[in-house]
Amino acid sequence: MVDYVGVAEAARIVGERSRRVSDGFHKGWFDDTKCPLIAGRRVIPFGYLHAMAMILRDRSRNQSPAR
Repeated sequence: MVDYVGVAEAARIVGERSRRVSDGFHKGWFDDTKCPLIAGRRVIPFGYLHAMAMILRDRSRNQSPAR
């Protein structure tokens, strides 16, 4: 059985703001087929959290100002 979490719980687990995780779905960073909307709520499989954390980390690194 697959365990699911919502956006707020996923954000807490990966150490990000809920808004950034939500924006990631709107911007197409995350896989909508793995994390569908059900009754207006995004459901994220627990096994996808590592991928989300890596995507967010890479996005942060790429958006940091160059030194």
